[in-house]
Amino acid sequence: MTVRLDSQGMAAEPSAPYGGWIPAEAAIQISGQGLPLRTVVADTMMPGEPDAMYLAQLLRESSMRIVVDPVRLTAPEGLLDLTGAIWSTGDDKQRMPGRLQLRLVGLDALLTAMKSDPVPKASEAVAGLSVLQVLGRQATLPEGQAARDYEIVIDPERGLQVNGADVRGLLRDVIEGPR
Repeated sequence: MTVRLDSQGMAAEPSAPYGGWIPAEAAIQISGQGLPLRTVVADTMMPGEPDAMYLAQLLRESSMRIVVDPVRLTAPEGLLDLTGAIWSTGDDKQRMPGRLQLRLVGLDALLTAMKSDPVPKASEAVAGLSVLQVLGRQATLPEGQAARDYEIVIDPERGLQVNGADVRGLLRDVIEGPR
C-alpha cells in the first residue's frame, strides 16, 4: 500500500510571524509492505469497538516495512526532507528497527528570528530547536544555503540515535519535562 499526498500553493492567512517557514508545498509518500491490512480492516468493520491491544500485537508480530520516500515540506525560507524505512521481522515484540535521513534547511535562520521574539513561548521553542540544531551535521547546499543533516537510527539494542548520539534521555526530558 502506498499513500501519496502532493500539495502546491498552500498559504496561511493571516500572515504568521514565521510565515517564511510555513510550508507552501508538500510531497509526502509513505508505503507499507507486508502490513496485515486485511485483518486490520476486517476487525475494524466488526460490530463494537476494535480490540486495540490485539491490533497492536498483530502489527508488532507482522513482518512489515514502512518506507518514507519522501516527506518533503518546502517553505519560502526552509525545507524539511525525510526519507528512510522502519521495519519489523515479526520476532521483535518491543521495537521496530529503522534508519531515516532528515535534512533541514533554514533552521539556523529560524532560530535567529525566534531569539529576537519577545513572546515567552518562542523562547521555549528556541530551546528545543537549539538542541535539534546542535545534533545536526552542518551542510551547505549548492545554492549556498545552510542545512542540517540527521541520520536517525532506531536500534532495539542501542535505542534511538541521531548522528551517533543516543537521544533517549533527551527525548524523555522533552516528553516528561525536566526533573
